[in-house]
Amino acid sequence: MALQSIRVAPQTHVKSGEKILIYVIPIGIKLQKFDRMMLFTVAEGGGQIDRNGNFTAPVVYGAKAESKVKIVSIADPTITAETVITINPVTIEGVLAPPSMQAKAGSRVKIPAKAIGGGDYERGLIFSVERGDGEVDSDGYYYAPVSATDPTATVRVTSAFDKNQFADVEISIKAIKIKGIEVQKPLEVKSGKPLQIHAKAIGDVKEVRFSMESGEGEVSASGLFTAPPTLKPLTSKVRVTSEFDSTVSEIVEIKTIEIKPMKIKPSDNLNFLAGQEKTFTTDFELPKVDIYWRIIDFGRDTGNIDPITGKYKAPDVVPTLKTIRIEAIDQLRPNNKAQVEITLLPVEMKALTQRKIHAGEKDVELAIESHNDLSGLYNFTCAIVSHPMVGRITEDNKYTPPLVIDSPETVKVKATSKLDKSKSVILKFEIDLPLCRACKGITNSVGRCTICDMPRSYGASL
Repeated sequence: MALQSIRVAPQTHVKSGEKILIYVIPIGIKLQKFDRMMLFTVAEGGGQIDRNGNFTAPVVYGAKAESKVKIVSIADPTITAETVITINPVTIEGVLAPPSMQAKAGSRVKIPAKAIGGGDYERGLIFSVERGDGEVDSDGYYYAPVSATDPTATVRVTSAFDKNQFADVEISIKAIKIKGIEVQKPLEVKSGKPLQIHAKAIGDVKEVRFSMESGEGEVSASGLFTAPPTLKPLTSKVRVTSEFDSTVSEIVEIKTIEIKPMKIKPSDNLNFLAGQEKTFTTDFELPKVDIYWRIIDFGRDTGNIDPITGKYKAPDVVPTLKTIRIEAIDQLRPNNKAQVEITLLPVEMKALTQRKIHAGEKDVELAIESHNDLSGLYNFTCAIVSHPMVGRITEDNKYTPPLVIDSPETVKVKATSKLDKSKSVILKFEIDLPLCRACKGITNSVGRCTICDMPRSYGASL
């Protein structure tokens, strides 16, 4: 024989929400493990039961309730049993909460409340705004409005298990007051730079917003003022307004300190020789500039300048001394200009004092210089313009007089600049009788040394 019947242990009253184990006793002979397996279900009423017979009672209030549990044998579904469980209700005697509270406009307050007599269910509460403005959440936090049409609000606290048990809390809303605006001064900023304006409302709500009232520049809602780039001092006005009360505001003045005028570098000792090159730059306090370069006195023999890079090249030939002006223009700010004067130096040929030259010398350096010439002091060509029998000029402009002369001779040499052929100079000098190689005495007109009487053949270059 196997399972014949099942019996359920009698049940007593249980509390709302209580968990109990339903004991089932299988009756039979030589019962196997399978014979002891049962299926539990809640046939009537509330509550939950698991596969092991653990029953969780529902939460009820007001009156007692009953739940019927049915047990069926898995081995033989025709064998069943039932048991009825009586559930005692939750008893709520009332709700305890303060009759009145205060809240500042725009803030939140916690309403302390609990149900009385509910045991574990004393904190099962429902909060609601019955009258006035504001909101309340499920945790009992009341959020007062920033501006209220009614200075008071009524919050009702109700037991979640007995809707007839509740308490009303009257909340007085304290209005926000704004007395004025406080701004840190003085307010000065350099042209083109940012300035954070520090300001706050005097009162319960400190937040403010910013807006341009007049003048140049920009200001963000958070008070970051950006000064305009300017070459003259400016005054801008910014309005600071309370975020809570737009009727409370103050106008503040911001002084913008002008930028120093743009300068051209280099600016000193700007003397240029023919063909000389130099790149000009600008010195300006703002990093972003777009410079256009030009020659104001542009014309013949003034040279050229690259309008973008500022690289200037003097003319290949400078006929006369000339002063010209170079200008830099900021294309982003056309009134931002700068000028420098440069001087163009023409080639200058100079004849200096020539030392005494004696007949018979060789390759004598002539006292001639070419000034203001990038190629150096000796960029010229020479030619004898007196009679040709007084010597010769070498390719490197050195002078060689005759070996022998009968009397001192005057020589004229014309030096012409290779760079500017219109520039030349005449060097006038004398060549004297040759010197004796033996004693350095002067050879006379008959060809003998006046000191050692050596013959003319000894006359030669020193």
